[in-house]
Amino acid sequence: MQRDELFDDEAHNEAILAARGEDKWGALAERRIQEAMERGEFDNLRGTGERQGPDEYSNPFIKAEMRMAYSMLRHNGMLPDWATLANEIEADRERLSQFVEQHFAWLNARMAALPDLPIIKLRSEVERLKAQHNRATHSYRESLAKLNIKINQLNAMVPSPSLAQPTYLVEARLEAWQQRTPAYLEY
Repeated sequence: MQRDELFDDEAHNEAILAARGEDKWGALAERRIQEAMERGEFDNLRGTGERQGPDEYSNPFIKAEMRMAYSMLRHNGMLPDWATLANEIEADRERLSQFVEQHFAWLNARMAALPDLPIIKLRSEVERLKAQHNRATHSYRESLAKLNIKINQLNAMVPSPSLAQPTYLVEARLEAWQQRTPAYLEY
């Protein structure tokens, strides 16, 4: 729309826009953009004159109505909720893996020290190790269940099924946990 086509009379402008099928907000936005361009407010923007790579507008996996929102989030250093949750899940997976490795390293070190204990202290130390291992097993089970809840939440939010993550098979993970448990703690 040409700026000089509009009159100064607001009611007359609205009538012209309505006849053309345009709304006053669209015309107002267009007018403000043109004025800003004339003042040179778009001249020194970041990336001006540089080749632009693909963005949200060319991504076929992002719904058309969400592209502008994702673009604004990306340009302001933010992520959509599902991406933030995916990063949180990845961090939780890493923490859980570290917990497992640290627990079994500690347990194996303590088990290796058992033969050096006097017989009187051996039984109490084994009972203490069993109790600690049972607490760790319970914590591991709870962590897996909580992580599965987060993964299910993520899978309900992702914009494409290809971004969905598999949940943990809790019983299979616990079986693998038990297989790492020293036999001395099983009886």
